[in-house]
Amino acid sequence: MLTGVDWLLILWMGLMGGALGSFMNVVVYRMPAGQSIVHPPSRCPACGHLIRWRHNVPVLGWLILGGRCHDCRAPISRRYPLVEALVAGVFMALACGEIVFGGVNLPHYVPREEAIASPAAWAIYAFHLLLLGSLICAALIEYDANLLPMRLVTLVLAIGVFAPLALSDLRPVTAGLGTESSGTRLLDFVAGVLAGVVMRTAGWPSVFEVMDRRAKAAQPRSDRRAQRRRKLKAELNGDSRRQVLATIYFPLVAVGVFLGWQAAIAVGFLATMLQFTAALAGNLWPLLRRPPLSTWQCLVAIGYLLTWNHWASWVPLLGGWHVTR
Repeated sequence: MLTGVDWLLILWMGLMGGALGSFMNVVVYRMPAGQSIVHPPSRCPACGHLIRWRHNVPVLGWLILGGRCHDCRAPISRRYPLVEALVAGVFMALACGEIVFGGVNLPHYVPREEAIASPAAWAIYAFHLLLLGSLICAALIEYDANLLPMRLVTLVLAIGVFAPLALSDLRPVTAGLGTESSGTRLLDFVAGVLAGVVMRTAGWPSVFEVMDRRAKAAQPRSDRRAQRRRKLKAELNGDSRRQVLATIYFPLVAVGVFLGWQAAIAVGFLATMLQFTAALAGNLWPLLRRPPLSTWQCLVAIGYLLTWNHWASWVPLLGGWHVTR
């Protein structure tokens, strides 16, 4: 039974999530372009006027403006409030599972009545929010046909690797090594990275490339090979090679680092199946063919984390091998 304090906490985390979602919209737009994410303040891209504070309230600001700039009446994309609402929903749902109900969504964690006052519970909550927030940003950046900035990839993976070395409770499952030490935790990370790389490589080329082969079949073989060579040469030229690889592998590698190799395998498999289903359904609704694989990986990762305990009860392997401390 939820108390008044519980409802206030959930509401507060929703407000925090909406604010962070607004900031993530800025990150997705500016960081791939090499712009500062803190200066200048948010402004209309059409007329350049600064957005007033009352119009910058997540979701509500867009509704108040009717989806148009207050000054020039240029349309504002619906994606902005949708991202804000999505992040707010993730904050609230994860707060229910990991704070209000004491980690009921996590394998091997017994619900605790005092989770709100537990620093470990809040640390786990923040750790998982970082993962999901970065996956959302990665999906949106790739959806816009941009490459992931290396500083974003490096920062997130560095936190995913080193934070659990200081607080082992951040990772509730292990790679089955039977002991608990800094060395075995590092091996856990290696297993997670390898699982993410293998699962993403197993799906190469992407489903979209496979489905588009029919349209390219009419071209002479020599022309198709020449186009592919030019495309790869352009993408893999200079420093962009690291960005291309990071864009391809980051989502599943991050899942493996933060949640374990078991999660990387499950999320990778389910996301590929979802993309394949969407590609088939795209014959009726072409919009389903637009999201890249990282979008489905992000959505599956959110669902997986929120229901991790249920997955582990159905398939014990997904709960890992818990180390008794």
